[in-house]
Amino acid sequence: MYPKLQTDAIVIASYAHKENDRVFVLYTKEFGLLHARALSGRKLSSKLKHSISGYLISQMTLIRGKSGWRIVEAHEPDFHVSSFQICKLHSLYRVFKRVLDMATPLESNTELFDLLKNVILAYRNNHEALTLLETGALHDVLARLGYINAAPFCFENGKLNLLAIEKKQKDISAKIQNAIESSHL
Repeated sequence: MYPKLQTDAIVIASYAHKENDRVFVLYTKEFGLLHARALSGRKLSSKLKHSISGYLISQMTLIRGKSGWRIVEAHEPDFHVSSFQICKLHSLYRVFKRVLDMATPLESNTELFDLLKNVILAYRNNHEALTLLETGALHDVLARLGYINAAPFCFENGKLNLLAIEKKQKDISAKIQNAIESSHL
């Protein structure tokens, strides 16, 4: 019997697997980036179907078996991303796509997890300045991953610092562009 592991997880992406299963790409506090399968996750009767969807922060119970990670249980999150506007979802997708492309699988990074959690909350609470929010989030994510040689400053003490981002927007954008180009992704 494999041990059950409880962790906070952010759902970055998901895709269909076999006939009824769904594979979720998660960023967890303890294990970093991983792929976990939800058995029968695509069925209407699935207990996990409503607890797991994109860009949610959820408490999950995982099992690491011979064939990889499996989601056993997921608690209902405090809010659903379906309440986000389409423009917010597209912007948030671009940030998480960089995490998916550039993060090392199964490497724990609690600072990055906390940052991603703050990014989701900032998108939830911010109704304006999406461009600044996306720029700041990308800068801090790339800095936490080591692609930008600068300290993350856009989310100070868990709060979004729009004034700092606005003052240095051109410089931040250039650093992001250079980091993406140098990674060859």
